[in-house]
Amino acid sequence: MRLSFASVALIFLCSFCVVPFAHAQQDAFTLRNMQSGLCLDVKGYNGQPRDNVMLYACDGHPDQLWSEQYTHGRYFRLINAQHRLCLDVKGYEARPGDNVMLYQCDGYPDQEWYYAEGPNGSSALVNRKSGLCLDIEGWDGRSRANARLAPCDRRLDQYWSMY
Repeated sequence: MRLSFASVALIFLCSFCVVPFAHAQQDAFTLRNMQSGLCLDVKGYNGQPRDNVMLYACDGHPDQLWSEQYTHGRYFRLINAQHRLCLDVKGYEARPGDNVMLYQCDGYPDQEWYYAEGPNGSSALVNRKSGLCLDIEGWDGRSRANARLAPCDRRLDQYWSMY
């Protein structure tokens, strides 16, 4: 079977329409805290900018689903699957104790993270701007414990597994 030039051109052009969309699709996952077994969750279900991020029982709700959007090299944004907002550090300073929340994806390095290898296949999430880890306030990791930045100290409340 021989294809006409127009058919070949159409197939070629359509492939450019499909490929970028396919690359934009990413599997969503939950981030389960190694200390508590609880999931990284958005407080409430509204998903507004500045909504707080915390630990909560893994319930499969979309506000516990995240995807990676790589920016360059090893750095990526974590985007909430339900709200399409980024995991963000409150303010721009990114200091120890600063709160972690949802915010519009704006391209600043306080919304970029990288993985640092942890125990049993887990990883710490390290903030690009500060070099600090995503941490859970009060290292016991109880339900509704707040997510924040803290110096990476190798405690289990700073390690996460993807499911």
